[in-house]
Amino acid sequence: MAQVMKVSKATFNSLTTGNENLSFSSELASHSIYAIATVTKTSPATSVTYTHNLNYIPKVWIFISLNDGGGDYYRRIPQNIGSDRMDFYITSTTIVIETDSTATMSFRVIIFTRSPN
Repeated sequence: MAQVMKVSKATFNSLTTGNENLSFSSELASHSIYAIATVTKTSPATSVTYTHNLNYIPKVWIFISLNDGGGDYYRRIPQNIGSDRMDFYITSTTIVIETDSTATMSFRVIIFTRSPN
């Protein structure tokens, strides 16, 4: 008999509730993290390319590294920060991050795989 792990949402019993009330189930496919990379766009460029070579378009989250004088923090893109637009696009082999700014910027790229393992 195979072991199954389930985590239910608050107020639901993971042993008896339906899948729609679960936060996690090992029986259901979920996105595993394939890679986490730090990508730096150097001045005066307005874009930077990261090569993943997965041969399919993966799910991706991208965050910009910022510092407000009180410490480092990350904000997810796409978005506008001040007058600078930040966005990205994904191909089957690359991720291209584009900005309006020519300043040096650091990004954290999280790439998910289609495999549940």
